[in-house]
Amino acid sequence: MSAGRFFWVFAVVVLLCAGFPSGGWCSQVPSDNHVEMGKLVERAFGEALSALDTPLCRNHSLIFRQHLRNFTLWAVQMFDASAKFPRGVVSGNVYNMGDFDECLAVRGPVGIKGQYCLARVDVEEEGALKEARQSVQGTADPFTLEYSPLASAWEKVEYKGDRSKHRRDQIFWAVCSPASCSTEDVRAALDAVVRPLARAYGANASVVVDEKLCEGPALNQGQRDWTPIDCVFVIICALIILWSISATAYDFKRTETKGEKPGKDPILKALFLCFSAKKSFTKLPHLTSNADGLKVIFGLKVLSMFVVILGHKYGTSIGGAATNVDSIEESNRVVLHMLTMHADLVVDTFFCLGAFLLAYATMRHSEQYGSPPVAVMVFFRYVRLTPAYALVIFFYACVLNKLGSGPLWNSTVALDAQACADNWWTNLLYVSNYVKTNEMCMVQSWYLPCDTHFFVIGALLMSLLHRRPRVGFAALALTTAASIAAPFALTLHNKHDATVLFYRDFLFDPRASAYFNDVYIKSHMRAGPYFAGIIGGYLFYRFRLYERKIPKLWAWLLFLLATCLLNAVMFSGAIFYMPGRPDTPLEDATYAALQRFVWGGATCMLLIALASGRIPIVSRILEWTPFVILGKLTYCAYLVHFIFQLFVLGGDRNPKYITNYYMFLLSAGEIVFVFFFALLLYLLVEAPFRDIAKLIIFKGGEFPSKKTTDKNEPAAVAAPADGV
Repeated sequence: MSAGRFFWVFAVVVLLCAGFPSGGWCSQVPSDNHVEMGKLVERAFGEALSALDTPLCRNHSLIFRQHLRNFTLWAVQMFDASAKFPRGVVSGNVYNMGDFDECLAVRGPVGIKGQYCLARVDVEEEGALKEARQSVQGTADPFTLEYSPLASAWEKVEYKGDRSKHRRDQIFWAVCSPASCSTEDVRAALDAVVRPLARAYGANASVVVDEKLCEGPALNQGQRDWTPIDCVFVIICALIILWSISATAYDFKRTETKGEKPGKDPILKALFLCFSAKKSFTKLPHLTSNADGLKVIFGLKVLSMFVVILGHKYGTSIGGAATNVDSIEESNRVVLHMLTMHADLVVDTFFCLGAFLLAYATMRHSEQYGSPPVAVMVFFRYVRLTPAYALVIFFYACVLNKLGSGPLWNSTVALDAQACADNWWTNLLYVSNYVKTNEMCMVQSWYLPCDTHFFVIGALLMSLLHRRPRVGFAALALTTAASIAAPFALTLHNKHDATVLFYRDFLFDPRASAYFNDVYIKSHMRAGPYFAGIIGGYLFYRFRLYERKIPKLWAWLLFLLATCLLNAVMFSGAIFYMPGRPDTPLEDATYAALQRFVWGGATCMLLIALASGRIPIVSRILEWTPFVILGKLTYCAYLVHFIFQLFVLGGDRNPKYITNYYMFLLSAGEIVFVFFFALLLYLLVEAPFRDIAKLIIFKGGEFPSKKTTDKNEPAAVAAPADGV
């Protein structure tokens, strides 16, 4: 029997006639086999009702059936909100999402309310029929995207293990039922109909109803419970805002009346004025100098953050509900699409830039003032980064889940909110990439513990290089070698993929991926670009490249070589996206070991070439004042950007048609919102606590002296990159 006939009968019988949908409308279904269909309908409805364990659910379903026969508004709305006929299943459009809001708005007699469930129907061809068909027609290549129009549709619907393809044998179907029915009632009722129906048409089928894909009337009424902890968080946020408003108003007033300078303030007043948005905002575009040509770092950070936001937008969209799956699968095999499919390398740019600044600034400070205490550097970094980080974490845990709804909300946004409520402490201790990784709060936050671990090691190395150069060189060589050897050995031994493959099975829930937990987020697997940055920053200082400008020819050659290496590393990743590629463990391990280190090395070469000032056409763009401002906001942008993408993913009522133009358009709008809220987070939290840390560390509350500029402060201050 054809797949198309099964899907048609499934749509008509199950959704119109089984369990919660209408038995009364079935007699109106036009069919050449009206009598046979009618008998099937009555049997199906009886089987569905007999599968219901909850008496109240069974009673409400019977009431719904009777009212639907009478064409009563609430019953018609409940029926109307359910998905009807599948469309585009063969091309991968497996999400039939009905009308989420209409379902939750249903209010009927005797307390009946609408409940929305996105049930999953797993289908496969019956074994004996499959063998008989394959013996006659043969089987298609499991990795092909080209099918004969005369082949069975099962060849394309059946999942054959190719990760680059989306599953078409798992169909998501919106069902609007009485809220008195449990998810098990919904599953049992649908399963009681689907199994015998599928067998009658030569297929096997089963139903899965996940509680995370169901939503009852409480959401529609806005009944998200506020706990005392949630209220405390909101109060703290309100107090921070009030403090900032008060400090800003006072700062404006005293500037107008007395013209006092912050350096003259006593400690308590200075602490109060740390929260002045005026003071923090006026510092945003300010640099005391060109920072030895390293001002280009701001432009590199901003452009890299744009790519990160775009890449995450692609990922969340493809991992959600999409209609044009055929074209997405084709794009997985296009080399040019490595710009987004292998954009994970751009994150290594932040590792490299942070390490470069750490090495360079620490050596310069050590030369002029002595080696800065490692404990002080780590403390400053923790105090500067953690408050903004903590605020976003508790926003996830306390507020995020109360701000929206949607068919996928509970399986995306609510999941992240619960992870933060349970595991916030792993983030604040910067161990979330090793502890409870499958329940990580803020899936993008893996970066921060990695960067923190690298910073501690890097600070110790730089202290050694200054105090005991030979020991420092040996330690740097060993750690660099280990950062290359670890991914090589572990990839070879455990037979990991050479690089992360951003297929839908990964993007749907990265935390469920073994590669994400064992490789992608681990510090020992991501250290290569950081130590490449340490070496680059040290060489930049050691050979006085900030003073001895390299010749123009050499600068251009270095720039072109770096550009070629960056492109070679990124686009060579296409090799590992080739479906059906034979296993080559040694090749995989070599690429895994070198890809990130080479990317980091090429980034250092690019930075040195641009810092020379010999390529003004590029460096002047990257040093542009708006890039300086946005560059100081990239950390906060990194923290908040995923919130907007989660909102869209969880709140979408219909599948998306994904194109490059559409993704760029959405990302451009998100970038504006992200940096606006990043500015607010910077002014309210990041900048104030950074200044408080300076007051604590430097001279018991006095501001740093004029000698301590942006380019020669201790590394903890001068390297605000911290990656981001």
